[in-house]
Amino acid sequence: SQGQPITFTGIPNYENWWIDSDYFSKGENENLTFAPLSGDYRIIADTKNQYFKVEKLANDTPAVLNQDGSGAIWVIGEKVGKPSFNNNEVGWDTNKALCMSSVENGIYQITLTAGVQVNAETINFKFFHQKGWGGEFTGDKITSESDIVIIPKEDGNLAIAEGKKLEVNNTYKFTVDVRNGIDKAILKVEKISQ
Repeated sequence: SQGQPITFTGIPNYENWWIDSDYFSKGENENLTFAPLSGDYRIIADTKNQYFKVEKLANDTPAVLNQDGSGAIWVIGEKVGKPSFNNNEVGWDTNKALCMSSVENGIYQITLTAGVQVNAETINFKFFHQKGWGGEFTGDKITSESDIVIIPKEDGNLAIAEGKKLEVNNTYKFTVDVRNGIDKAILKVEKISQ
């Protein structure tokens, strides 16, 4: 449930784990609060990379994006990964797709720190309707309102605009808004910390 407190016990070195702010807010005594909309989720404890990977589910399988904008949006591609793209890059391996957090009906976000979870100077990833190949946000179905992160190609792959770059160690929130329809998506990129 959104706002539900979650406590993990028995995890070695838990105090050193990276906590994904798209899914959890950290309070006192390392306690976490679940951030996205209520629903069915799978939480995977990745002991190698020391973080909790969260995936939205529907009928015990990874959720897909529905025509009404509910469900899930997935990130697949190069130069992006959690907790670090250097150690855990998604690449074009759909099994490693990142599930965006559903923060409001029809609004999905992924928060990335430049130089850590996303490359600052060059990227090549995109948004998909499922954890795998199939429906995707091609260039005619999503537009970018950012002057730094653009969608220059018909395939919908994100890129850094020529002469621009993300600022290393600054954190950016990538938001996909499908409230006007899943074929009229809008990407916003907001710098939220430095």
